[in-house]
Amino acid sequence: MSVLWKFFGRRRSPVQSYLWNAAFRTAVSESRDFTLHRSYTMAHGTSESLIPELHPESRVLLQRIESMGLPPLCDMTVEQARSSSIERLKFTSSPTVEFKGRTQEIQCTPTRIPVRVYHPQTYQSGKPRLLVFFHGGGWVIGSCDTHHDALSSVAQLTGCAVASVEYRLAPEHKFPAAVEDAVSSTEWFLSPDNRESVGLPTDMIVGVGGDSAGGNLAAVVTHELKSLNSIKFQVLIYPATDFTTVTESQERYATGYLLTQSSRKWFREHYLSDVLQKKDPRASPLLSQNFENLPACLLVVAECDPLYNEALAYGNKLEAAGVPTERLVLKGLIHAFFSSPGACPESCSRVYNHVANFIHRQV
Repeated sequence: MSVLWKFFGRRRSPVQSYLWNAAFRTAVSESRDFTLHRSYTMAHGTSESLIPELHPESRVLLQRIESMGLPPLCDMTVEQARSSSIERLKFTSSPTVEFKGRTQEIQCTPTRIPVRVYHPQTYQSGKPRLLVFFHGGGWVIGSCDTHHDALSSVAQLTGCAVASVEYRLAPEHKFPAAVEDAVSSTEWFLSPDNRESVGLPTDMIVGVGGDSAGGNLAAVVTHELKSLNSIKFQVLIYPATDFTTVTESQERYATGYLLTQSSRKWFREHYLSDVLQKKDPRASPLLSQNFENLPACLLVVAECDPLYNEALAYGNKLEAAGVPTERLVLKGLIHAFFSSPGACPESCSRVYNHVANFIHRQV
């Protein structure tokens, strides 16, 4: 076993990890040395052979990131990780449609949170809509720029305005700073006077959305501002919803699928100040006590994503509370595809159009 561990246990890149997983599955079936692993998967009701096949676009995304030659996220400084997220745009960006409207850089007062507003050239028929969106990036990286192509495409396809919020990042601003900014910026856009001050219609239907860490923030915002009854819809894209539980999907996709176990730990340790904060519903919205009267939800989930189970669990709680909830599960897709239209054009186009259709139906 020591020789095998020396080979199989070393740190590897995402693509190397994916290829290793295939070799590992073969070794499991052929070697008695892995009886413990077979017992483990049987005990958990899973099988290595049942791991879904990756979508071709997931392979492209992994290969492009691999070609950047970056060290694992857990070996990077925060500054290096943020720089690499911008560098990655050269390999993964490309709008699915041309945005024909205009963008505007503003600051939400009094806290002066930077926001990029996408004004459509023409609003859809009926009441205009506004999507207040929070980017992903583990609360540590990511920005309006990393999600520009995705959100400009959504704005163009929906014919609605999109406000991309540049909330404060950890570790400079640990939890709950990002939550406070998400709540504050949403409250600001819920005011007709504030919207009018930046050229937005006063009679808008307002919703929130986000991907990954941003989906976490969007979910939390709906709970924090539920009493206002002003948020009319939510778009949650593979949201992080629970810091307290180790799920089957976290174990199944721990390495080789972009969002690794070590990178999730790296994000968590930068975001939270202590382990007790894991149980705070503002960090783990799945632990919220009351899901009734939350806005209608579109839940987008990638099948080969460590966050798969906790995202679906959140949808289950919404449905149990009577909240209209649509689910879109993307077969063979991995985490972070939403902000990678250059690598995943077909999948992104499908999701952007689904988001547009969902928003069009909200009243």
